[in-house]
Amino acid sequence: KPARAQKEEAIRPDPPPPVSRPSVPKAAEPATILPLQVSTARAGSTKTPAATSVPEKPAQDPPGPTAPPLSSANQWNNISPAPVESAASRPAGPMPRREAKYPASLEVRAEGTTYPCKDGDVIGMEGRLAHPFFSQIVNLAPRHLLIGQSEERWFIFTPKNVQHPFVLDGTALLPGERKILQYVEHQLEFNGRVFGLRLIPQPKKEGFFSRIFGRKR
Repeated sequence: KPARAQKEEAIRPDPPPPVSRPSVPKAAEPATILPLQVSTARAGSTKTPAATSVPEKPAQDPPGPTAPPLSSANQWNNISPAPVESAASRPAGPMPRREAKYPASLEVRAEGTTYPCKDGDVIGMEGRLAHPFFSQIVNLAPRHLLIGQSEERWFIFTPKNVQHPFVLDGTALLPGERKILQYVEHQLEFNGRVFGLRLIPQPKKEGFFSRIFGRKR
């Protein structure tokens, strides 16, 4: 029997090699979530720093309703018209100068003092007219300005030898010029000093026969 068994074993073919199969992974088991255990702080333990508090923004009122834009017609209607300036409120322009009425008397007005004039008066270092005032003016010629009267009209005359004439109403006089006093008031200036000439109307003189027989009514 042992010899026969050996002979059968020699004739029996070898068994096929085992086939390796890929291993199939098992389905993943769901992870188990354990609840966190909050540890109670003990006395003497280190405290966790508190989170930085963010300041709250103050509550703002909601914006009110926006007014609808005005149409072009309404915009023109809302514009108030320019105030009309009345003639009474307007600044008055330069007043017209008053013409002198002859016959008239002439006077010099300087520093609040009045000096009456006569035909042939001289304004200058040699003159006697308003001497307290003109004696204070430097560089004044001996006969700087002459005052005269012709046909009841007053005039002023600048001699030809005067180098720096007076300024009459803003215009410098010329040497050798004769100027009729046309207005009630005139202003003269020299070397920073100012004075005025004023004409005062006088009643007309009555003639010889008017005084004897009187005026006819």
